[in-house]
Amino acid sequence: MIDAASDMAVGLNPLEPHSDTPEGWHEAAITLSSAIESRFGASPEETPRLSRLLYVGGYLCARRGLTLIELLELFTVGGEDLRTALIEDFDDHIIRRELEDLHLLAVRNVREFITLVESCKNRLVRWLGDRRLRRMLGQTRGLSPRAVMDGAEIVIADLSALTYQDAALVGTIMTSMYVAAARRRTPLHGATHRLIVDEAESLITIDTARAADQVAKHRLFLTLSVQRLGQLRARGDFIADALFTNCGVKVCFGGLEPESARFMAEMLFAGHIDLEEWKAGSARPTVVGVDKVILKGRTRGRHQAEGLGRAQGHARSISRFATATDTFLSSWGSVVSGGSTMLTGPDALVSINDGQASSRAGARGRSRAAGSQSGEANVETRNQVRVDGSSDAVSEAEAFMPRYENPADANVQPRGAARAAYLGVDGSAAPRMRHPGRERGAGPHTHP
Repeated sequence: MIDAASDMAVGLNPLEPHSDTPEGWHEAAITLSSAIESRFGASPEETPRLSRLLYVGGYLCARRGLTLIELLELFTVGGEDLRTALIEDFDDHIIRRELEDLHLLAVRNVREFITLVESCKNRLVRWLGDRRLRRMLGQTRGLSPRAVMDGAEIVIADLSALTYQDAALVGTIMTSMYVAAARRRTPLHGATHRLIVDEAESLITIDTARAADQVAKHRLFLTLSVQRLGQLRARGDFIADALFTNCGVKVCFGGLEPESARFMAEMLFAGHIDLEEWKAGSARPTVVGVDKVILKGRTRGRHQAEGLGRAQGHARSISRFATATDTFLSSWGSVVSGGSTMLTGPDALVSINDGQASSRAGARGRSRAAGSQSGEANVETRNQVRVDGSSDAVSEAEAFMPRYENPADANVQPRGAARAAYLGVDGSAAPRMRHPGRERGAGPHTHP
């Protein structure tokens, strides 16, 4: 199971050679350059510089058992040590000279070097910048399509976690690796293997078309699923023709637009359709008139509704007060008294006295008072409502039913509301239609 989103992703190294020989290194480099060119729909003739650099770098990395991460470093200005190590003990003078020229250009003219390798880096950086792709493409050893096919094993790859462009790259690399491994098998020998690709629109490339032409004899069969024919037309006539010709089993579901439907009908039934043959299904009954009928209907319904409400409230109040009182009291009073006493006799005594008194009093007082009070209240209310009801409605509607020339041969049966009225509410065959204006025994009466 290959899960692109897993931290334990299976390695996928297109530079892993099938054998540690110059032939193995060469095929690994060709597989890589072919996958990248197919992904961008470019041929070596259209991008010769890109094809040459990918081949040279892929050849040297395959020889040393390296991956696409080291291939990207090879095309950087700081990759001097890696380029020097790859040249050591390398006797293929053609590949060696190419790398020496590249290394010399990086030392003497950095600007020209960057311009030369820009097309390669533009493709590799955007892919290897994703950590998930680095986990897959950065392993020296990983999936071996040849071992999977020869061992009759099953491999499931889930690329849904990747973006459309990244999933298309990984799928294209896997397809190219499978095709290259199949071509090394002995024709008409070995276990049959099926490469099933769902949502194959992004993975159908020129290599897919060539694989459909060539790998069937190597016991590798393709099963491709697309949503619409426009996805194949967009890939070009060469690819569409290769797939339609070599895929002997074609399965077509509904929903095609008219042009695609006609195309698939002619392809699937070529030589089997006589356009002039009389089809029994083309026969149609002849309508000779209409009958006015009353369609009765009855609808019964029962409904139930429940509601639950809950409300919570919280209140808090705080009050403060202060009072001050000043009191002043004053009083004043005076008393005047006088009197005389006179006695006659030998001991006469005469006494006269006068008196006066006054008083004054005063008082002053002041009082102050202050205080505060607070309170809190929590209120919670709940209510539950349940409503049950039922309805019963009876309706009648006028309809015009066609009258056929030969109802038995036409095998006409009323449908929908007419069939319900004809069969009755209980499903019995008792007719429930009546013709207005007709009384029982007034003449022939036929239910359509």
